[in-house]
Amino acid sequence: MILEILFALFVATVGYILVGYLMHLMRLKEYPPGPWPLPIVGNLNLISGQPYKAFDKLAKKYGPVMSFSFGTQRMVVVQGIKEAKEMLVTKGQSFAGRPQDDLAGEVIAHGHKDIVFSDYNSSLKAMRKIAHGALKAYGDGLIELEQSVLEEADALFKRFDNKNGEGFDPKDDLGLSVANVIGAITFGKRFSEEDEDFQNLLRAMTLIIKFDFTTPVNTLPFLRLLPN
Repeated sequence: MILEILFALFVATVGYILVGYLMHLMRLKEYPPGPWPLPIVGNLNLISGQPYKAFDKLAKKYGPVMSFSFGTQRMVVVQGIKEAKEMLVTKGQSFAGRPQDDLAGEVIAHGHKDIVFSDYNSSLKAMRKIAHGALKAYGDGLIELEQSVLEEADALFKRFDNKNGEGFDPKDDLGLSVANVIGAITFGKRFSEEDEDFQNLLRAMTLIIKFDFTTPVNTLPFLRLLPN
């Protein structure tokens, strides 16, 4: 009896994965060209600890705008500078949305309802308007924000210059600059890179980001059906 139940569960699981994979393949025509995905893992087998190098290699084959499967989630990857500028600046509003099926947005933002995880809609516009008004309410809030950004940009460029023209991953440097701007607004001062409290804050932020991007539920949505 137990073996029959286990076998039935196995067949149901395999059937569910197979149907999901076939549906995933059928939707590929809606996306730009990209590598053919494998069941369950998608194209995750093509990237390693340095994804930007893998995407650079894939862009040479599929072009600067391509698609890539993170598990069963198909996403568009923009690799070229010209194309990234068009996406982020020229057509910024068209690409201002946020995914509404990631676990972090559901948990941290109580169903994607805050200014970070909310999709681009009337609610997000209202929250941005309130935030902008709050900065104005403090008189020189926007001016102080601009000064903080300029100060951090200068520090960021100096760190870039210290790389002596060698290739590097700017993730940590960019994260440090963004966190310091937020810290300047929140705490009224800029923190040094060696500050212990500031480093603890950065580690906490990194942990939240890892929770969002590394949880298998985001790339394998069917795991949500399993009991806790």
